[in-house]
Formats: sequence, structure tokens, C-alpha cells
Amino acid sequence: MPAEEISEETLAFIEVINIVVQHVAEIRSLLDYYKYIAQEKQSKCVRLANTALDSLNELRETLAEAKKQRELELEMLRGKLVTEMVDVTYDFHDDVIRNAASRNEIEQMMKDFNIVEYNIPPQGGDPDMDIVYKLTGLPEDVAKAKFALREKCDALAAESKRKKQRGQQIDKYWTAVDPNKWRKTRFIYEFEAKDIDGNMVNFEKYRGHPLLIVNVASRCGGTDRNYKQLMALYQKFAEKGLRILAFPCNQFHNQEPYIERDIKEFVTTRYGVNFDMFSKIHVLGAEAHPIYNWLVNTTRGTLGDYIKWNFTKFIVDKKGRAVQRYGPNVDPEKIEPDIPKYL
Repeated sequence: MPAEEISEETLAFIEVINIVVQHVAEIRSLLDYYKYIAQEKQSKCVRLANTALDSLNELRETLAEAKKQRELELEMLRGKLVTEMVDVTYDFHDDVIRNAASRNEIEQMMKDFNIVEYNIPPQGGDPDMDIVYKLTGLPEDVAKAKFALREKCDALAAESKRKKQRGQQIDKYWTAVDPNKWRKTRFIYEFEAKDIDGNMVNFEKYRGHPLLIVNVASRCGGTDRNYKQLMALYQKFAEKGLRILAFPCNQFHNQEPYIERDIKEFVTTRYGVNFDMFSKIHVLGAEAHPIYNWLVNTTRGTLGDYIKWNFTKFIVDKKGRAVQRYGPNVDPEKIEPDIPKYL
């Protein structure tokens, strides 16, 4: 159609169409732009959400680690308090814990605190026979219990000392009359000592028997080895007359802190000991038992005559004379070749 035949209305309509198309293109462009912006915002939100989640997880892990560390610190502190409380008890072992009445008082006090559990493992329990403190309170509460335990032990020890001064708990060794009688004694048969059950034993009962005498401990590095080998010697030579006499002693790094009933249960349940066990004694110093004064002064030791450590061993022959001495480092099995000559 010739251009001159297009009406003005048609031209106006075409102009409108062109304008609409242009606006549609602009609108499409704007929509694409807003879509891009929306996608960017969504991506940014996702990144922020992931970052926040990572931070939250790190915080959760940090809090868990802090809680674990705090629990570990509390457990370590409780463990330290356990050691301190056991040390308090062991400090007064001879004067307090050996006394049944005092021991019961301490046990009851611990129960009344509702903070710690105090007990000795029963028959068939832990063979180490440790005094057990199970801490259930906060460290500051347990510290109060420890302080109360110290005060109680101090009071009981003071009372025990007063009783001793009044002569109510003096061991009636024969040296009470003549403390230096051991210096004049040639034979072991003049001595006496309390057995593990507290009964006085006159050594006249050992006349005609060779003796292996040893100071023992339940928590020494050589405990297991020595008790097993001592039992092997006893089983081999007991029928031929050998007698083994074991004297618990707590003078070497507190390695025999237990009372007699627990020592007896420990050696019988763990090692089947059936040779003669005696009550705890001192083997050094002014309070050394007279039999040990006699043993160390009638035999010779290396680096001095005094007892150096747990499981020092002496042989007394059938005539009651101390004839041989072995240091703590000499195991019982190494003594075996010497024993037959004394049977």
C-alpha cells in the first residue's frame, strides 16, 4: 500500500506499538535485573546463614570443650583432695586408725558429711585394701570435709597420746622392765612379739627351727615378687623345719599404711600366705622392736648395720643365733641355695 494511503490513525497506532515494545523490553530488562539482584541476595543470605551455622557449631564445640576441661579440672581437684584426705588418715594410722573405736568415729563422721564415702573393701574386694574416699560434692565442700577430718584425727590422736601417757595403751614387751636386755641376749628364744591378730608370741615356740625373718610392706615395688618367692620357699622347706616370720613396717615411704586386719586379708587373699605374720613394728630408731635391735647388731650389713628398706632378710639357725643377713635387693629365690645348710 503506498505510504500516502496509510492513515494518520494507523501511523499513531504503529507509534503506540513501538512505544509498548520498547517499554516491554525495558520491563524485561528490569525484571532480569531484579531477578539477578534477588539471586545475589539469596546467595548472600545463604552464605551468611552458613557462616552463622559454622560459628554456632564452633561455639558449641568451644562450650563442650570448656565444659570437658572444667570437669577434668574438677576431677583433678577431687583427686588431689582424695590424696590429701588419705594422707591425713595415714598420718594418724598408728594412733587412730588402728583403734577400732576411733576408726568407727571417723567412718561415721564421713557419712554424716554426705560428701564422701569411706570404706575398706570387703572380703573378696579390691586386694590392694585401700581406704576409699568417693567424692560426690563440690571441691570447696570436700575441702571442708578434709579440714574436719584433720581436726577429728588431731583430736583422736591427742586423746590416744594422753592414754599412752597414762599407761593404758603401752605394749607390754619384755623390754619394758629392761629396755637394753637385747644387748645381753645371745639367742632369739628370749624375745616375744605380737602376731598379726594381736596375740603375744613367745619365741621359745621356734626352738629347733631355722628362721627366715623379713620386714614386709604391701605397697612396695618388690611386694609382689617377694611374697610370691617367700611362699615358694615356705612350701618347699616348711616340712623340713623352716619357719618364715614376717614383720610389717611402715617406716619406708609409708609403704605399709594398712592396719593389721587389712594386711592379713591382703596377703592371704592375694598370695595365700600361711607363714607367720606379726603386728606392725618399727625396725629403725628409738622405737625399733627389740628383736630388730638384736638382729641388726648381731649381723653385718653393707653401708651400715641399720635396715635400708623393705624386705631385708635374716636367717636364724636352729640354735637361735642370727647367722646371715641379706639386703632388700636380694630376692628370696637367691637365698634358696643357702637354706639347706641350716635345716
